[in-house]
Amino acid sequence: WRLWQRQAMYAYAQFQGRAFLLSACPGAGKTDAALEIGRQERRRFGSWIVPIVPTDFLRKQWVDAGAQRGIHLMIVKDDKNDDLGKAGYDGFVMTYQQLFNQQNAVASFVRARRTFPIVDEVHHAGERQTWGRALEVAFQAAPKALLLTGTPWRRDPSSPIPWARYVDDVVSVDFAYEYGAAVLDGMCRKIKFQFYTCDDVRWID
Repeated sequence: WRLWQRQAMYAYAQFQGRAFLLSACPGAGKTDAALEIGRQERRRFGSWIVPIVPTDFLRKQWVDAGAQRGIHLMIVKDDKNDDLGKAGYDGFVMTYQQLFNQQNAVASFVRARRTFPIVDEVHHAGERQTWGRALEVAFQAAPKALLLTGTPWRRDPSSPIPWARYVDDVVSVDFAYEYGAAVLDGMCRKIKFQFYTCDDVRWID
């Protein structure tokens, strides 16, 4: 494990609130850290691990990452007939839009079984109020939640991120691994701005 991931997991273990907001820059390893936190929740409480993601591509990414760590996640289909508690799985992964369409079914599942939602790119839930409301309805009975983002600077009081805490309209982050630290740790490359000049520019139809 990378040092920041161990620190984030320790911070989560000490956390006394309901929703822990972890902010880390792209490529830092948020998914790995989140899956390990989810594994601990399942080991301790039998919680079902339920990542909520913005896109279909990320559903597959989470399933593959989980499989590498012995965590079996089912991709929820769009037909609304899935057995969310299907035997042989540790949880399921669905998009925000699917959650919106199936929020009542998920809410029933969460009331019947302890569930640990991992809300990936949670700032998207603030951009669309319908998605945010769906999160609140579906996981109202969930005792704990993990929120992930690389964009914790949202300032929109009219569309707050569900479960996030705000200080002067700025999201309060519980653990942050920022781009500068990632560069120093060799986790990602420095940004380079390339400048190009030319003397002859032509429009081609």
